[in-house]
Order: sequence, then structure tokens, then C-alpha cells
Amino acid sequence: MRAMPKTGLSMHVDLEQRYHLVLDTNPSAIFAECFKDQEVRCTGYHIPHDGHWYRVDTTREHFIYNGGWTPRIHLVADIAKNG
Repeated sequence: MRAMPKTGLSMHVDLEQRYHLVLDTNPSAIFAECFKDQEVRCTGYHIPHDGHWYRVDTTREHFIYNGGWTPRIHLVADIAKNG
């Protein structure tokens, strides 16, 4: 998944949780998880380019914004549901 500079994805939910492996990023690329029943509605953080896979619960409301000047590129793998 690629987010060009100064762009993002609006609030949404995905059908499965996902693993993210960062291929390229910048310090201003933010992933924000949102919660309906909390005083602080959204919490944003940066997923680092450190060679680790990060499990992200994308079944919750979330959005991303790349506020930097370089692309944000993640390799993303869906986590299959047992069924």
C-alpha cells in the first residue's frame, strides 16, 4: 500500500486484521486507530521502518495520513479468519 506525500485514507474499517511491513516511510506518516466510547477518540502513531511485521487491528475504525514529503509504502498481509 502506498500513500503519496500529503495524502491519506479517510476513516474506514477493514474485514480482517492485518500485518504491516514498512518498506519506506517518513516520520510524518501516521496510522490512527479510533474508538467510539473513549474521551480521546483517536490515537495516532508512526509505524517504523525497522524490518519487523506489525499486527494492526484494522477491523476498528482507523485512518492514515502521510504528512511527509516522501511516499509511505507498506507491504500488507491480511490475517485470515478461522472458519
